[in-house]
Amino acid sequence: MIQKKFIGWISLVLLVVAAVILAILVLLVFFPSLAILPNQNPQAMIVVSGVHALMAAVFGFFAFKTSPGRVGAIGGLVLFVAIAILLSFTIITTRIEGRNAQQTSPIENVGPVAESTATEMVVVPQGKLPAPSFESQTYINETVGFALDYPVGWLVQETVVGQRGTQVVFVSSPELFEATTMPEGGSRMSMTIYDWDPKNDLPAYVEKTKNSWASSGFTILEEQALTLDLGLAAVRFTVQSSDTPFPVLIAAVGEKYLFLSGEGDLVLVNEILVRLRPISQ
Repeated sequence: MIQKKFIGWISLVLLVVAAVILAILVLLVFFPSLAILPNQNPQAMIVVSGVHALMAAVFGFFAFKTSPGRVGAIGGLVLFVAIAILLSFTIITTRIEGRNAQQTSPIENVGPVAESTATEMVVVPQGKLPAPSFESQTYINETVGFALDYPVGWLVQETVVGQRGTQVVFVSSPELFEATTMPEGGSRMSMTIYDWDPKNDLPAYVEKTKNSWASSGFTILEEQALTLDLGLAAVRFTVQSSDTPFPVLIAAVGEKYLFLSGEGDLVLVNEILVRLRPISQ
């Protein structure tokens, strides 16, 4: 009697846990944009779901064989949910693998495309960056170890973002610091300095950013790997949000990651982005 009750309680607990996992998996099937965890660590999802389904199946089968009554009914439900979990996870894995294959497949640049295009290496000769088209002044961050040229007359504002980031905003006129829309003739550029693990792994940080864009519904129109002045590695993107494309540059300096983007005069913004360079700390 005690053994049957014990088996019944174990089966009931497993049924509840299985139902929760099944609900999450079904949600991911119908809303794949929410599949951040499987994108980041699909092996973990496989292990967790597989181990639980196996345990549920073993306890459910044992309960079903030893007691044809209520405990057996619970065991049967556990078996059903375990099978449903495995089927749901198979569907999710297939959908995620298909989406990742679409992200990494080279695509000819013939207008807006989904997620990403083939990466092109563009090398700026080390130490021979051409003079800017604008009269420049230089923002220097000695703590992180980088410098950036921007137009004379622009204003700069630094703010702390959370516990692991700092944002530097460059604007062509002071009212643009708080502007929600960019007026004609105005330009604004932001640089966020992130402390993120792992350190010194630009490809990993770029991949994490691309996954975040995909989850937010953004489209990558262009992607270029760059070698900037003094050999600084970076990746430049043109990203399409709901209605407006915007340029992005991602680089790693020391143990920090720099995320630069801008709006307004995009030709000018792109010229400013590539004037990022490391300095001796």
